[in-house]
Formats: sequence, structure tokens, C-alpha cells
Amino acid sequence: MLTFFATRPTLPQQARAISAGGDYTCAIRQADGTVTCVGGTNAQTAVPAALGAARAVSAGGSHACAIRQTDRSVICWGTDNVGQSSVPADLGAASAVSAGTESSCVIRQADGAVTCWGYNGMGQTSVPPDLGAASAVSVSEHACAIRRANSLLVCWGSNQHGEALPPTDLGAVTAVSVGGSHTCAIRRADAMVVCWGYNDAGDVSPPAGVGAVSAISAGADHTCAIRRPDRRVVCWGDNNEIIGGGYAGQATPPADLGAVSALSAGFEHTCAIRQTDASVVCWGRTT
Repeated sequence: MLTFFATRPTLPQQARAISAGGDYTCAIRQADGTVTCVGGTNAQTAVPAALGAARAVSAGGSHACAIRQTDRSVICWGTDNVGQSSVPADLGAASAVSAGTESSCVIRQADGAVTCWGYNGMGQTSVPPDLGAASAVSVSEHACAIRRANSLLVCWGSNQHGEALPPTDLGAVTAVSVGGSHTCAIRRADAMVVCWGYNDAGDVSPPAGVGAVSAISAGADHTCAIRRPDRRVVCWGDNNEIIGGGYAGQATPPADLGAVSALSAGFEHTCAIRQTDASVVCWGRTT
């Protein structure tokens, strides 16, 4: 049964961070920093009590990971069939985390090194030895990280559609997000979106006039960005036509959404945090 929604009433009324996963969403409450997850199964929504307040959260295909506020340690929960939720015992504190389809990656706080675990069938957890310290990381069935030293992008893992092969003229970037089989980054020089990889639904083809952006999020087959001038959301790619008529609508932001402070594209849904009141708004579909 398909459920279409505009808001998630069980998510916090005000949030400081949002992450859309496979068929569920996680948010960090603005009031106390605790994490709430809705949708999916009990495995994804059963946030460990030991987590407490969180600095960051990332919802993957069927597992999620968060960085604890107190000591920056990482806690993951949900499906663990290939070890994607089994955090290495010697990981230590982390400054960033990304939960992918069946794998997880973090940036170690101590040295900026990227560590990944879980399914490695596409080489997505095999971090290049020459990567060095990173400022950002994103993982799906391929992974990309921004080198701290020069802000250049390094990708590895699945490259069936060129998703792990950044354009040679990309240059320095300020943000990166990997989707199902595509990748998008924000170019430092002009804050423009550059995408590459599988383009069957227009995933890597931003509409004309998007202009400079401040944030980017790649979902399974769609991509959304926050425009820099007005902080409005623009999306492109698959909008999932439904058998019998209609669309899921993950690439169609609500007309009354307004300016946002955060954005996350999931499998077939998208969520954002309104800038005016920190409320969470989601659109698309879930099961």
C-alpha cells in the first residue's frame, strides 16, 4: 500500500538535521539533540537509547548511523546482514558519517582519515590508500570524499555508469553527494552543481537556471539542491510514475515549502527543514 505525505507528524516539530533513507527518515530534535526515525521497519526506527544527543545522523538503505554529542563516537542500528551496522571497535571519535546502501563511512576526528565498513562487493569500503585527510564523505554503492588539502574529489567503488569518475575539469568542490548510480558536487569556483553517472531519468541534468547552490543531496534516481539566493529547493530526475496514474513526486517540492535550512533526498522521497520555524516537510512516497 502506498502512502503519500506532505509532512511527517511523528517526526519532531522542530529539527536541526534531517536524513532521508531507503523508506524511512531520521531527524535530530532541535530541543534536545535526540534522534527520531519514522517509516521503514522497527529495525530502523528503534534508535538505541545509548545514543543520547547526536551531532549528526545519516539514514542509509536499511540502517542508520549517528555521531554522539558527548564523545563523537559512532553508533549504528538497523539491518546488519553484511556488517553495515557493526562499528569497528577501534574507530574512535568521528567528525562526519555517511550510511549507504549496505555500507558505512566516517571521517576520523583524530586525523581526518576515512574509514568504511559493511558490504564491499563493489569496492565501496576499500578507501584509496592515498586519499589522505578528508573534509566530507558520502557512500552508496560507490563512495566519494573531498580531500582536505586541496578540496579535490576522490571516488571509488561501483563505476558501472561512470558514477565514480569525476569530470577531469571539475576542480575544487565544497560539497558532494552520491546517489544510486550518480554523483553530484558543488564546484567551489562558482557554487554551481556538477553531476555525472547514470542519467536515465535526468538524474545528472540540473534544470536551466538553477544557479549557485548552498547544498546538494542525491537520492536513488533524483537530486535536490538548495538555491543560494533564496534558499528555495529545486529538484530534478525521477519522479516515479505510478502504475494506474499519478506520480510519487519526490522531485516535486511542495509549492508552499519556502526557504529551507537543510535538505535530504532518499530513495523515493525527499525531506527538508523550513528556515522560518525549523519544521520538517517531506514529499514523495513511502511504504
